[in-house]
Amino acid sequence: MTVFAMLTAGAVGAWLRYEISGWIQSRTGSALPFGTGVVNILGTVLFAALVALHQKAMVSSELVFVIGVGFAGAFTTFSTWMVETGKILKEGGRMRFGVATVNVVLQLVVALLAALLVFTLL
Repeated sequence: MTVFAMLTAGAVGAWLRYEISGWIQSRTGSALPFGTGVVNILGTVLFAALVALHQKAMVSSELVFVIGVGFAGAFTTFSTWMVETGKILKEGGRMRFGVATVNVVLQLVVALLAALLVFTLL
């Protein structure tokens, strides 16, 4: 039953990622893929919170598996992040390299800081 719940949560997470990231990106008009960045950071916060609460025996391993691995794993997206970064680079030019670099570094740093903040607060 847990595997079915994880698969269902993953389907919901993937669908919400698509909807939320597209909605955010359509409103920014930015060269940076902010939609993908926002969902990656939100998913990181959720997963970090689950892990922190699990370490305090406040949530079960099954919940971490279903919501963390299933939902948050499908909600966040390494592949889309890298494809979008590759598309930025393919457009070429020194400015595009800078935008691609900012995209990679910004998401890594913000997501890591978000996870550390969650671990500190919980």
